[in-house]
Amino acid sequence: KITNMSEHNFAKDLEKALSESLSLFLGLKELKAEQKLVIERVVRKKDVFAQLPTGLGKSLTYQMLPAVYKYLHALGHIFPENAVVVVVCPLLVIMEDQVNWLRSLVFKAGFQAGILEGSIDLNFLYGSPESLDGDERFRAMLSKEFYQSDTVAIACDEVHTVVHW
Repeated sequence: KITNMSEHNFAKDLEKALSESLSLFLGLKELKAEQKLVIERVVRKKDVFAQLPTGLGKSLTYQMLPAVYKYLHALGHIFPENAVVVVVCPLLVIMEDQVNWLRSLVFKAGFQAGILEGSIDLNFLYGSPESLDGDERFRAMLSKEFYQSDTVAIACDEVHTVVHW
């Protein structure tokens, strides 16, 4: 939700949030137009399907979201301070690489299997399509108030690797 501020003020705050958030990702100076559009649409609570070329930085569009939301919250906008992104990925090696990388950038990231019984203090929750579809504990966990109020996006990554039998 956007506060009573004018659209112009919100747009300026969003620009600041994007810039500040990008600074957390070492070595990146600016977003590509497609990345910025995806993030802006998510923040404005629009459904997004982003089919972008390999190497354009699709993952960054959801990896920046917790920082963007935290910054907008600090500016007085009605957004979760500790936003959560659920990432569905069919490849364990990709999940491991992304979780380790995000943790190195001070984000809280974890795997569905590791947190079912533990803490839910995460910015990123990674799980497989099978766990989202078939694991009752995972689905029950996602129905808890914390996830219902703080989840800002569900991203499906590496979907080109999914095979349906």
